[in-house]
Amino acid sequence: MDRSTTVQIPESQSHPQRTSADGATPFWLDAQASRCARVTVLASIPLLLALIGSPATAATIYVGNHGSDGAGCGAIDAPCRTISNGVRVAAAGDRIVVQPGVYGDVDGDGEFITPGDEPAQLDDGCRCLVSVDKSLTIVSEAGAGATILRGAVDGMYAVAIDAPNVTLGRKKQGFAIVGDLQHDGFGVRVNGGASNARIEGNLLSRLDQGLFVAGDGARIVGNRIAEVFRQGIHAEGSGITIAANVLEQVGTPGENDSAIHAVGRGAAGDVIDRNLVVGNLGIGIYVDDGAGNSGASPHTVTDNLVVGNRAAGIKVVLGATSGGVRITGNSLYANDAESGGNCGLMTLSAGPAIDATNNLWGSPAGPGPDPSDDVCSVGTAPATGAAASAPFARVAPPMR
Repeated sequence: MDRSTTVQIPESQSHPQRTSADGATPFWLDAQASRCARVTVLASIPLLLALIGSPATAATIYVGNHGSDGAGCGAIDAPCRTISNGVRVAAAGDRIVVQPGVYGDVDGDGEFITPGDEPAQLDDGCRCLVSVDKSLTIVSEAGAGATILRGAVDGMYAVAIDAPNVTLGRKKQGFAIVGDLQHDGFGVRVNGGASNARIEGNLLSRLDQGLFVAGDGARIVGNRIAEVFRQGIHAEGSGITIAANVLEQVGTPGENDSAIHAVGRGAAGDVIDRNLVVGNLGIGIYVDDGAGNSGASPHTVTDNLVVGNRAAGIKVVLGATSGGVRITGNSLYANDAESGGNCGLMTLSAGPAIDATNNLWGSPAGPGPDPSDDVCSVGTAPATGAAASAPFARVAPPMR
């Protein structure tokens, strides 16, 4: 074939006789070249991404009673022995899975020198069994019934959290955090810079204090706290959620202790919702938004069962600049037998009126003498409005 032969293209199929910017190349050939270039670039994107590198996938670090600590531990068939070493070898964003067993002071001798004991910081540092200084998720494989962290004694914390975005436990993946018969240790401390912590599905007992939470935006969900000498949950950050927890046998008679103690801080109010606060030895729920502690937004105390606490069921202190508090949908009865004041709700308010409508006070008549709980107020009286006439449906949340 003569390669110089000109092929005639029918007029109906010919391309418009435009030229490219150089005035020489037909426009349709230049456009075709551009399309090819675009295809080439698109095809190269995966290669470019591979060369640049994608975000690292979070690793899972395993801890088990049959493990051995070391720099290379953490695989499922070669777990670390202690939770502390799991934290040490993990990177921020990783997940630590703790297998069933006993951790902390394994043999209960208080010395933390037995093989397998957590390397507790007894006299300096965090004064804790486990220090979490990275953003990690730490869960148990089999839940609090099978995973025990014990040995928080003599003013030590079981776990101290100093990093943001830490999760300790999840639904059915929490820990039993246990002190001793002297109740002189502490459970979990979330420090001020450790924002957005999540503490879930844990059982805390035989302690002086269960949870101390100062980090903003924390979520305290689905924990059970019992046999604690002073406070079950002490929260003093901004915008903390305390929900679906069970608290019983918390406090010491006559000591003004509280099962839940929320102290106003920062711009966002706290949410205290769907908790069972039953049979405690002091105040059930205490919201302290007094002078120096006032938050800009209101706190909400809703849908809680607050029954049979020796002191007031709910106590509220509001300063003049408080954002206020809304207390609705709660069941309040058989509280305050210790003083005989029959106070389901005790308020000391120099601030705005408290919305305390639609609560069940023990009888359809609303707040008043037995069998109802009453309202005991100093300063601005709460607005109780119409009381609920029938019990709210309340059952203990399942162990999360």
